[in-house]
Amino acid sequence: EKSVNDVSWRTPACAKVALKHYNRFNEDERELVKAVDSIAFFYNGWWMHANFLAKSKGGTSCADLVPKYFFAELKMGPNGKEKMSCVSCIKMDP
Repeated sequence: EKSVNDVSWRTPACAKVALKHYNRFNEDERELVKAVDSIAFFYNGWWMHANFLAKSKGGTSCADLVPKYFFAELKMGPNGKEKMSCVSCIKMDP
């Protein structure tokens, strides 16, 4: 039985929604390697900041297989995770 305060769903859910958003608007399609972390905060509603690692989808070269670090900002709906939408998702290239 999960407690009401269990937020273990949050980081993977944020990463999936953000990566879908990124792939919709960018040509270098990515696939999730690891959901790293997330944080929730309140500013005119609930927001999430999330970080995750993703690599080139179907990549075969060494460069394609090295995961890149991503940052995403997501807006939470009034019902929580069911209505999460990605506002921005960027690849953090060095």
